[in-house]
Amino acid sequence: MSESTSDQVFDPARLEKLQQLALLDTPAEEAFDRLTRLAALLIEAPVALVSLVDDKRQFFKSCVGLPTPWSQTRQTPLSHSFCQHAVRSGQPLIIEDARCHPLVGENLAIRDLNVIAYAGIPLVTSDGFVLGSFCVIDSEPRPWTPKEINILSGLAASVMTEIDLLITIAKKTKANELAEAATRKYQAVAHRLAEEDRKKTQFLAMLAHELRNPLSALSHGVELLMSEPAGDSQIQSIHSIMDRQVQQMTHLVSDLMDASRIGQGKLRICKEPIRLQSVVEEALEVVRSRCQESGHQLQVQFPEEPVIVNADHARCVQIVCNLLGNACKYTPSGGEIRVNLQRVDHEAVLCISDTGVGIPADQLGQIFELFQQIDGRESQQQGGMGIGLTLVRNLVEMHDGTVSATSAGPGKGSEFTMKLPLAKDESSETS
Repeated sequence: MSESTSDQVFDPARLEKLQQLALLDTPAEEAFDRLTRLAALLIEAPVALVSLVDDKRQFFKSCVGLPTPWSQTRQTPLSHSFCQHAVRSGQPLIIEDARCHPLVGENLAIRDLNVIAYAGIPLVTSDGFVLGSFCVIDSEPRPWTPKEINILSGLAASVMTEIDLLITIAKKTKANELAEAATRKYQAVAHRLAEEDRKKTQFLAMLAHELRNPLSALSHGVELLMSEPAGDSQIQSIHSIMDRQVQQMTHLVSDLMDASRIGQGKLRICKEPIRLQSVVEEALEVVRSRCQESGHQLQVQFPEEPVIVNADHARCVQIVCNLLGNACKYTPSGGEIRVNLQRVDHEAVLCISDTGVGIPADQLGQIFELFQQIDGRESQQQGGMGIGLTLVRNLVEMHDGTVSATSAGPGKGSEFTMKLPLAKDESSETS
């Protein structure tokens, strides 16, 4: 038998479909055996088969009445296959006497399996691929009646229902396996990240502790130096530089310790009604000298009515100090820093904008992450460890608020916006 590109038995797409269904070389299953037994009983045929045809053989997913050794091997080569012709035509193949039939007259199944009469219905998938045939066989010539063909067709449809069911179960099983694998992978990643966070928190606590003791001694030494009369302007300048550096280190250690406490769940806040204008004014006093030294123009705008929020006063001052400190740090000398506080619906909204180095668009989503700093020569020259904004975000979220950043790009300044819910009495007055 010659193979041709038009021969459906050897069609690559059909063969791939057979492989995908994973029915070949599988054990017998009661669902299919029940249908072959029923066909043999109702049609009174000695042999009934669910035959799947690939490019070299026919495999019997179910077989009733087949003689040995075929019933043990559950397959025959194509030289012994009538079902292959049902695959080629895609139509029922009805043969009363194979010995005188032009299509199968020389098929070896006549001699070796005693196949004389044959009736086979193609097994066709919903997408049009013929997998094989559901057939009955008799060892004597036999005219098949229309009723018998109808019974066989109905049972063939049931075979395809079983195959479709197996496909559905296989897909669900595969989907469940993929979902379980994804869950395991997610859990492993989550565990790894949690472990990294734990180690990071431990590192912060250790670093803050190790820095705190020498910093205390240094701070005490600076106080002693500052208490001595300054002999000249150079020594006074050195005193001033040392004092500023100690203040920066103290602020850094304080941020490290707070970040560590938050990571360990040990930092607590005490909420009470506070006037947000007072918080901003206190923070402005802390950074005002730095702004003056850098020649920054500072513009502040408050609403006429008080803005009351339920918050921890000291922590809110810390938040605003960090935001204002960043604005001073990253704004060149002579630049402008604007502070705007207002009430919007049920929220207090504080915006701190500057004309500084700006933030690249691809880094806006990262600047609140721990140890993340803005890329760029100007920003890197300012130093820092990338802790302040993480601390700001965590403290704001502990107050049920949000903080965000926007920027038109490098060199075009940036704006940080903090939103806190107004105290209930204040919020109801604006509704």
